[in-house]
Amino acid sequence: MKTKLTALFSFLILIVCTGCPYESKFRLSGDIIEYDKDLIGEWKKDKVDLKITRIDNKKFKYQFNDNDPEFGIGKFDGEGYVVSKMGKKYVIAELPDARKDSTGKIYYTYKIERIKQNSIIVLPLEEENPFDPKTYSSVTEFTDFVTKNATAFRYSTPIEFKRNER
Repeated sequence: MKTKLTALFSFLILIVCTGCPYESKFRLSGDIIEYDKDLIGEWKKDKVDLKITRIDNKKFKYQFNDNDPEFGIGKFDGEGYVVSKMGKKYVIAELPDARKDSTGKIYYTYKIERIKQNSIIVLPLEEENPFDPKTYSSVTEFTDFVTKNATAFRYSTPIEFKRNER
């Protein structure tokens, strides 16, 4: 019994501390720029596989596969691009059609910390408080929060993907 309670408590702490990626119906406004060519390739982090392929100099396709059968979110494909805003660069990932709701497209926002030939480090925009998520009513309101508010990424844990050497 004590082991089950310890495991449950540990799982709840993990969820509270890591937060959830923030799904926004608004994309971050800013200039869509050419992405770093080192972004293209096959990447791995723990049980997650990520394949990024070129569409053109500003857009790419991604294939996401979370291979964790117990806690994973599965497989999906989408498109993305990089936005420059106030001297920072952000990856914007459009969620696939199956994840869209009646409001239209849904986006994930990741702040780029580093892109190198063999590793990518990003900070996911996460809900400030997982039990009381913020909602925004316009592109301007969402963009202002992300670019001008130091707390936008405060719960984020850097995610480092390593190039998948097969």
